[in-house]
Amino acid sequence: MRKLIRADLRRILKKVNVWVLFIVSAFLCAMSVFIGYVSSPIWNGLVFVTKGLPSTMVYLLTSLAVLLGVYGDDQKSGALSTVIGRGFSRTKVVFAKFLDSVILLFGMFLILALLNFMISQVLGTQMSAFETKAYILQYLQNVCTLLGYVTISAMFIYLTNSMPLGIILDIVLIILLSTMKSLLNAIFIVKRYNLTRYDLDGFLRNAYSNFMLGMTGRGIISFVLGMVIFVGGAVALSQLIFHVKELDF
Repeated sequence: MRKLIRADLRRILKKVNVWVLFIVSAFLCAMSVFIGYVSSPIWNGLVFVTKGLPSTMVYLLTSLAVLLGVYGDDQKSGALSTVIGRGFSRTKVVFAKFLDSVILLFGMFLILALLNFMISQVLGTQMSAFETKAYILQYLQNVCTLLGYVTISAMFIYLTNSMPLGIILDIVLIILLSTMKSLLNAIFIVKRYNLTRYDLDGFLRNAYSNFMLGMTGRGIISFVLGMVIFVGGAVALSQLIFHVKELDF
């Protein structure tokens, strides 16, 4: 498994499109801090926690970098057929690709978080322990949400053998999901029972709120439930789909 992951990561890090998307993401992320600094009449740690988070475009670009890096050339290169032909089980292949996505996403967002934090220090931002905690937890919340969207999109790639359709689903989840949830809230029963909070983003937002309020136990429960149901579920379904489908890669 470790050899497979190392080989995958070496292959991914040689791809120019992955680096281009990440560099553009880093630029946009840094610019959001500078723009916030210039446009805000008051600049402090609380403002930075808001302005220092990645924009929707950054989420989209980084998720595309992961999808294209991990899954982008499987059909053209026949990589999956080669790996399976060398004796790796389909279960290991799917799980290795999931771990590739985890490593890439957390690595990218760690760099983005550190970059924006260093910029904030250059700008003279004073942050309290509470604000630093909020900054770290919001980054973790957002990267875990994005991991869920990437994993669900990857499941769709396994199902359809189509990279473009997986990318379309990723775009829909990142850009249109919040709008779709707002529309669903217009339905009485959805609004009455607040059903839209039971998606991955809702579970992780609830976890963030609980952690910030010091209710660690409830935060852990919300986090684990969201990740197991949506991320774990998508990985399990990907395993099932990949086992029953013919290998067309």
